[in-house]
Amino acid sequence: MSNNEYETIMATIRAGLTGEADKDIPYLREQAEAYKGHPLQKEIIRECYRMIYGKLPEELKKQFTDALDKDTEALSDRLEQAERERSQGNLKGALEIVEKLAQDIEAAGMYADDEVSEYRDFEELFEDLLYRHQYQPKREIRRPGFQCARLYMLLGSLRIDDRRIGDARAALEKGLHWCPVNFALRCEYAETFRMLGDMDGFWRESLEMFRCAFRPKQVGRCFRNFSFYFVEKKLYPVAVGCLKRSLEFDPTAKNAVRNEYNYICSQVGGQVPLPSAEKFCSFAERYGFPTDPDETVFGLARACAKASMDKGNSKTAVYMLLIVFGLTTDKESRKDLKTLIAQLEGTGE
Repeated sequence: MSNNEYETIMATIRAGLTGEADKDIPYLREQAEAYKGHPLQKEIIRECYRMIYGKLPEELKKQFTDALDKDTEALSDRLEQAERERSQGNLKGALEIVEKLAQDIEAAGMYADDEVSEYRDFEELFEDLLYRHQYQPKREIRRPGFQCARLYMLLGSLRIDDRRIGDARAALEKGLHWCPVNFALRCEYAETFRMLGDMDGFWRESLEMFRCAFRPKQVGRCFRNFSFYFVEKKLYPVAVGCLKRSLEFDPTAKNAVRNEYNYICSQVGGQVPLPSAEKFCSFAERYGFPTDPDETVFGLARACAKASMDKGNSKTAVYMLLIVFGLTTDKESRKDLKTLIAQLEGTGE
């Protein structure tokens, strides 16, 4: 069934509306009932009930919204309880809560994609923009009323703690459905390949991580992943070059980088010299990995910053420029960006 058929059906239903709520609400309920069993029933019934909601008196809308908010709050309370149990070392208790929570949400089917809508759960604005830019969705994007990506991230992490790596990967894949550009999910997902000894899969997923890395620490983590891969391949000079590059984006990882470097030295029985910038670029070309943040990510952030400034939206412009700043290594460019950000922060919205 095509989207055109759906639009034709909905146009026919809308043509029967009178503009009077006391007539339209029963009519829409009848239409929803009439299309049960149709190949597009899910989409049609959802849209009928969205229109019904739009025609409710404000008082009833508020009651409905309050009830949904209460349900969502209850789900969030369960998720937070699971996180508390984990922080207290109760792995079994945390797993029981999260496994049941995931089962309940999946059984309810409240946020299932259909022919005209897809549900995505973004943690911040740039994730939303990056997803639209990279995936070019044709359907309308709707947001679930609950943090589904966070749920499956926690479920995957708990299963890793429980040494159920295959089950963890399955949970993380569900999380990536909710947000394919969520870096934390991508990172944890890639790690399951390394844990199971699939270094080719780990390499593939680490490259995929790079496509959604828009914070400097995230870029640094990507380069450390590259280093892990090259250590396994015994390409130690390449691994060391990746470690060096990772520190340029994430200086806070100094201890992790030092430990990895010491491990490399122990494998070769001596110091491994840092490759020159030219040599590192030649490694990247030979083995097929980037040396700088993803051009699409960087270009999108820069374009969004400019568009926000053109519209006079200083708050969003600063948000975007901070992403650009974090991905910029040239000192003069960083200086100019810092000045511009300070100016915009001073103007307000």
